[in-house]
Amino acid sequence: MKIRQNHALYILFVVLPMIFLMVIYWFHLEKKGELKYKLKSEWVGSIHHQYIDQVIKETRENLQMLALSGTSFISDKEKMMALLIKASKTDPRYGAMYLLNLNGTVMAGSESGEDGKKVLTENYRRMALLTKSTVVEDEREHINGYDYFSVSAPILDEEREVEGFVLARIRLDYMENVMKILTPDYSVKLQNKSGGSLIRINPQSTLAAGSWTAGTLDEVPWRLSVKPDKNFPVVDYRAFFNFAIFGLIITHILFLTVKYLLLRREAKKQKSMMESQKLEVVGMLAASTAHEIKNPLTGIKGLVQLLEEKYKDKQDELYFSVIKNEIERINSIVSEFLILGKPTAQHLSSIDLCMILEELEPLIQSESRLYNVDFSLHMPDKPVIVLCTRDQMKQVILNIAKNGCEAMAEGGTLDITVYQREKEAVIEIADTGIGMTEKQVGKVFDPFYTNKDTGTGLGLYVCKRIVELFNGSIILSSQEAKGTKAEIILPFSDIN
Repeated sequence: MKIRQNHALYILFVVLPMIFLMVIYWFHLEKKGELKYKLKSEWVGSIHHQYIDQVIKETRENLQMLALSGTSFISDKEKMMALLIKASKTDPRYGAMYLLNLNGTVMAGSESGEDGKKVLTENYRRMALLTKSTVVEDEREHINGYDYFSVSAPILDEEREVEGFVLARIRLDYMENVMKILTPDYSVKLQNKSGGSLIRINPQSTLAAGSWTAGTLDEVPWRLSVKPDKNFPVVDYRAFFNFAIFGLIITHILFLTVKYLLLRREAKKQKSMMESQKLEVVGMLAASTAHEIKNPLTGIKGLVQLLEEKYKDKQDELYFSVIKNEIERINSIVSEFLILGKPTAQHLSSIDLCMILEELEPLIQSESRLYNVDFSLHMPDKPVIVLCTRDQMKQVILNIAKNGCEAMAEGGTLDITVYQREKEAVIEIADTGIGMTEKQVGKVFDPFYTNKDTGTGLGLYVCKRIVELFNGSIILSSQEAKGTKAEIILPFSDIN
């Protein structure tokens, strides 16, 4: 049974929490890894974004400068060709540069053999004529073994009329190589506004896990997309392994803590059962033998008193005194056993606590003088009526007062105060004795627990049981070297 319980506890506090935590942490690491690669992809995309925009912007500026020069050289093909050749050699990204007439046909160029060839498509020629500004063609062209896209700028006369065009072909293969060197572990694709492919780096990476991070360029309405080139580990396995070890440690600590608490509860339960069994046995013994013990004790006490009258020697009187004290002690213990054997208080009646304390005052005063203790009693002017039995209530007050006196072996103060608090009556018994620790206070009402060398450990337990039978309670508070205070709290009687 215990093995099965241990297995159930282990599954409940180790296995199931670990499975739950590891699944949650795995998803957390996945999300974190995806975010990490998304941010890195965005960073890579920003590099290429800036690079492509820079190429297009610089090309536009260069073509605009050539277009300004072209107004004076447009009729001199030789000079314009020399200028175009010189301009094309300034940047390796340029494949060729041309001077075009209004129809988009080559008049002069940095590449020979292109004269008379139409290189500017009709749509972009019309756009340039209409806008009179630089136009970027978004089609990928494959010419003489290289891939290009074109940028053209109109040449304007003094009246801002278009006389011709300057066109530059930009090598896409050169740009791809530069971009691949910058980020070799990422796939990049550049698409025009209609979705056509302009640049494709590491196309095999389309099989890699993860999604594309996309954005639009600033200079042209082209879409740039980036993603890792291969299946990078999204989850940080080292962090996952460390978390698993940490989780196992924590869950095992939790398991051991629960196990300890259960064992502690079981021990308390066993202890409570043992105490109950002991009390039950004591109660049965008390019920069956108390009267038989009291009868011989009464006889012995009477004979001792007769002998005491007969023998007046001081030594004999000492012996008789010891015998009588021990008889009283036996009688007190038997009386406590009788209380244990009674499940309920009998014949409860409405009694004034002030009257009980007035009857007890001489006895408590005598006990306090024996221990050199200053005793004071404080009671209200009006009666404090509670439901109880007179003798048992006396026994409770005397027992606690006696304990207070015994705690002040070197003298002190014993104060008993009776007062009303809402619908309750309170008897407060306070001493200035040696006090108790918090641990001792927690145990004083346990049966058979005592701080005295000659105590039975039943006095306060019996007091608590009696008060509880009156539907009341006892609250004990104490500080070492400062004293102890006991509050006996009882509900008012209906006639109060």
